[in-house]
Amino acid sequence: MTNHAMERIVRGSAQLNARYLEKMQRVQELLVGRVVTRLAGSVTASDPRPAAIVQAARVAWLESDQQRPFGEFLDNAMAAFRTT
Repeated sequence: MTNHAMERIVRGSAQLNARYLEKMQRVQELLVGRVVTRLAGSVTASDPRPAAIVQAARVAWLESDQQRPFGEFLDNAMAAFRTT
């Protein structure tokens, strides 16, 4: 089953979609926390930029063939971040 087929199944079921969104929210929170830690001193937990970094990496990874680790996309997104 392809990713697109699985996505259609999940999005087609309110219960599965709700569970998926809850899971993605937890993953997003964990990743944002780690980005805040990696950018220690230049951002705070309430700064929206770490979430934007995670979202940019996620979109790039999803649009790729997903053969490279997500961490590479996150590293690239963080490299583009400037604190000035």
